Order: sequence, then structure tokens, then C-alpha cells
Amino acid sequence: MAVASLDTKTTGKLGRRTVIYYLGTTFIAVIIGVILVVSIRPGETAVQHEKQPSRHVSALDSILDLI
Repeated sequence: MAVASLDTKTTGKLGRRTVIYYLGTTFIAVIIGVILVVSIRPGETAVQHEKQPSRHVSALDSILDLI
């Protein structure tokens, strides 16, 4: 009921602030995430094992892996 009682100008201003806040915090979260991934490198093992010969994976193999 509180937002419904506001006039159009105030509601628009509140909406703009909300969208700007959302986009700003999302941008900051993405930047922090990228920095952490680049610095921590998750999924990379500490000990390098011998590389196995890579096998060619087709699109059909990928789809069948999902099933």
C-alpha cells in the first residue's frame, strides 16, 4: 500500500534508484568474482600431473553425457 499511495513522479524516481542500485551492486559482484577467479584459479590442481592425450569430443557425446 505504501508505494501505491505515492504519486507518479516519486514512484518513477524510486524505480530509477532501485534499478541503478541493482545494476551497480551486480556490476561490483561481477568484478569481485572475476578478480577472485583470476587470482585463485579454481579447478586448477596444485600438482601438475602428466597430461593425457586429449580425445576429440563430439556434440553427440556431450548430449549423451547429459542423459
